[in-house]
Amino acid sequence: MKNIKDDLMRELAELPTQIEAAEERLIVRHNAVQVAKEVLTNKEDQAILEGLIDGKNAEIRAAQMRQYTSEARKMVQDAENGVTKTRVQLTRLNNRMAALKAIAGLLKGAD
Repeated sequence: MKNIKDDLMRELAELPTQIEAAEERLIVRHNAVQVAKEVLTNKEDQAILEGLIDGKNAEIRAAQMRQYTSEARKMVQDAENGVTKTRVQLTRLNNRMAALKAIAGLLKGAD
């Protein structure tokens, strides 16, 4: 029982650092989304200002824009996926912390 408690205490002591690191990664990922969106907006502006979007109707112009900005839109999607993955990791760490705290409480009562 002592070994289990020691392992539990060690993990509880390490989790705040892991959670903080995940929070910092999440901030970096959010910033990457903002940068990618700015790149996309600049690419759209460039396409319009350079006259690259010249379709006869809105559907054709939208298709031209999608084609011209496909790489930038992929950057946005990849950055947003990074946010989602990091958020999932952070949620797992927080859930693990809550579960370990509950187990520690149960073990405390078992003494």
